[in-house]
Amino acid sequence: MLQEVISQVNAMVDTARNNTFRYSSKHPYCVRRYTFGMLKTTTMCHIPDFIFDPREARMISNAAYLHDVGKLLTPKSLLNKRGHLTPEEREKMQLHTMDGAMLIYFHPAYEEPLLRKYAFEIALHHHERIDGKGYPDGLQGSELTPWLQIVSIADTFSALMEKRPYRPAVYIDRAWEMILNGDCGQFDERLLRCLDDDRRWVFGGVSDEIINADELIWAYENKTEAEKRAPTDDWPL
Repeated sequence: MLQEVISQVNAMVDTARNNTFRYSSKHPYCVRRYTFGMLKTTTMCHIPDFIFDPREARMISNAAYLHDVGKLLTPKSLLNKRGHLTPEEREKMQLHTMDGAMLIYFHPAYEEPLLRKYAFEIALHHHERIDGKGYPDGLQGSELTPWLQIVSIADTFSALMEKRPYRPAVYIDRAWEMILNGDCGQFDERLLRCLDDDRRWVFGGVSDEIINADELIWAYENKTEAEKRAPTDDWPL
C-alpha cells in the first residue's frame, strides 16, 4: 500500500509542478478549475487583498489540485462509509489535512518554494473557516490568506455537486445557495458577493488548456510595471 501511495503522490506532484493537466471531471481537477476562475473573478472585481496576477493564479490553482492528497493515507473504510462518521472516525478523517501537508513538505521534487508553500498551506488549511470553526487549527479572520479562502470555497462547491457514499449530489444552484447561506461554514462576505455577482467562474468555460497556456503568463509579463499595478478588466485569458 505504501508504494502505491508514493506512486500516486509522485504522479500528482509531477502534474502540478510541470503543469501537465488534461481534462478530468474528478474532484481535484474541478477544484483547480474553479479556483482559477474565482481568482480571476475577484481580481476583476478589484477587491482589496483578492487581486492576483496570472502567474500567481496558475500556481495557486495547481497547488489546489493537491488539496486532498492526504486522503491517500486515509483508510478506504472511512472514505467509503455510507452512514455518518462517529466522533472518533471524524477525527481520523480530519487527519488528511496534516497528512497532506506532510506528504508535500517532505516530497523531494519540490524545488519551487512558492508552489510548495501554496500546496502545503492549502493541504493543511483548506477546511478552515473565517469564523474559526474549521480545522485543524481553528484559524479565523485575517489568519486565513485570501487565496486559501478561495480554494476552500472551490473545494466545498465541487464536493457538494459530487455523489458521495453518505449523500447524493447537489445541483449547482443549490450548492451555491448552501455556501451563501453559511451551511458549509462562514466565508468572507466581500468574496461571496463578488462571486455571486459574476458567475462566469462557473459557466465561463475555464479549461485546463487555458490555464496551462504560457501565453497567459507572457501577456502579463510583457506589461510595464505601471500597467501591472493598475486596476484592469483585461485579465489575459
